[in-house]
Amino acid sequence: MSRTSKVAVGRLVALCMLLTLNACGERPNDKLTAASPIELSSQSDTPVQSDPPGESPKRGSPELSNLKQGQLTAEARTRVADLVSGDGRLLSEAQQALLRIGRDAVPALVEALEGTQYNFGAKQHAAGILGQMGVAAEASLPSLKSLKLRGPSEVSALVAPVILRIEQVLSCGLAGLPEDAEVHLVGLYKGSNRLRFPLGTSGHGTTEVDVVVGRVQSPVILVLSAYDPVVWRVGSTSLSRIAGVLASGYHTQAVIGISRDTPLRIISYEQTRGCESFHAYSPQTAAQAERKIMTLVGRGIEKFYSSSPALIGQVEGDSRSGSSDVFYSPDLTVEGYSAVREEAPPDEPQDNPPNSPRRRARVR
Repeated sequence: MSRTSKVAVGRLVALCMLLTLNACGERPNDKLTAASPIELSSQSDTPVQSDPPGESPKRGSPELSNLKQGQLTAEARTRVADLVSGDGRLLSEAQQALLRIGRDAVPALVEALEGTQYNFGAKQHAAGILGQMGVAAEASLPSLKSLKLRGPSEVSALVAPVILRIEQVLSCGLAGLPEDAEVHLVGLYKGSNRLRFPLGTSGHGTTEVDVVVGRVQSPVILVLSAYDPVVWRVGSTSLSRIAGVLASGYHTQAVIGISRDTPLRIISYEQTRGCESFHAYSPQTAAQAERKIMTLVGRGIEKFYSSSPALIGQVEGDSRSGSSDVFYSPDLTVEGYSAVREEAPPDEPQDNPPNSPRRRARVR
């Protein structure tokens, strides 16, 4: 080989080696460029990998991220995972536990509806539980409405009746109550103090029940229930914290003595349409009504009272003998109820004197 040929071959070999080295040096940069993006959590400096393909973008859902995480939300997620179980006993236990957890279970149930790791059967159970929760599931409405509009068709069809159910219960029950409030239920068949005027159109005699709310550790959600028509006369003290009042019965009910700004709902089979009423006048019927009460006020019964008058908490002195600490607001009166009629049934005794305000009740 001539000298010129050897020089040309040497230059060609050197050029190939240089190209090879350059190609090898660029490979690490190629790998970094092709790697999946890393997102930084807004609450931590620790890198968090983005959701794998096919998974629900939970952090990207503003409705879900706005749901408040409660003390029992972690336990609720464990229970929600049991909704995929084929074991009937385990499934039933999970459903009952989630209903007892209440509002703290809402984020976990919404995650089950939005995520792809749950089968359709589990989503059906999650939607059903939210519907049974009633007012406790109020916070889920933005997420459910988003799923109805933008979710898969089968999930959209699943949540549509749940939205209607929750909104209906919100119009019948008490929402937005303090989280630490507890339910005190006063339940009687009828009161002992017979009133002269009829309440409603049933023809049943009307009675009055006195309820005094004194000092209780937590705010009180007062639930009042009777079968016959009853006027509930609610007194309070300087130490009372009445978060709201729900009255329900088979026949017409009325509540007086509370201030006008106290949240109040009155429902009954006789006077209210579109709301599920209940009448709890014994421990047995109270236990049967607890599920409806939970739906309407978002929590179960703390204490049950079946006496008239009923004393809730502590009051200085004896409220039954007229403690000066007990106050009855004049805001709500019997005369203000349209269900009150002036005439009395002929078979009812005149229990009240002629000048009694209850004798002067009239139609409004």
